[in-house]
Formats: sequence, structure tokens, C-alpha cells
Amino acid sequence: MLVDESYTSKCNALADIEVGEKPSYRGRRIERGLYRTADGTLINADVNAALNIAKKGMSEINLELGVGGSGGVDTPRRIRKPFGLRCGSDKSLIQTSPEAPS
Repeated sequence: MLVDESYTSKCNALADIEVGEKPSYRGRRIERGLYRTADGTLINADVNAALNIAKKGMSEINLELGVGGSGGVDTPRRIRKPFGLRCGSDKSLIQTSPEAPS
């Protein structure tokens, strides 16, 4: 999956906002490799951008799969053991090591 990386280094990855173009950005890069959020939290700029790329990618995946809406989660199914065996019902299936000579 390809994710458009635009605006990922300008938006705050720690805030619960959508990544995209904004009239103004609350956080900013204060120097090369360092991003400061509006509340003063410092985060590595590359980590901030990577988190935003992951957020954008996950939102695209959720839209494609329909996760979060009705019908997005399947009902679990019961898996039965083959041949209707119960635990410990057939001792011949248990392998034992040969006895060592005395």
C-alpha cells in the first residue's frame, strides 16, 4: 500500500487530529530532527512523520475493510478436533519414547 506523505512532518502525531493541510499548524520543527508540539512535548521529527504516515495508512485500510462500521467484524466460529476425538480419549495417538535398556 502506498501512502501519500504530504503534511506528515508538519502535523502533530500525538494529537488526535486528521493529517492534512491546515491553515496553521500547532506544532513545529524547532531544529533539524526535532519537533515541538503545541504543549511543548519534544519528539523526533522522523518519528513524528512516521507515526503520521502510519495513521494515514491505517485510516485508508479501515475505509477499505469497513472496520468501525456495522459488519466490519466477523463472528468467531467453533473449530472441532478431527474425527470427533476428545482430549485423552484415544491413548494410541500418544507417542511414547522407547524404554532404555537396563
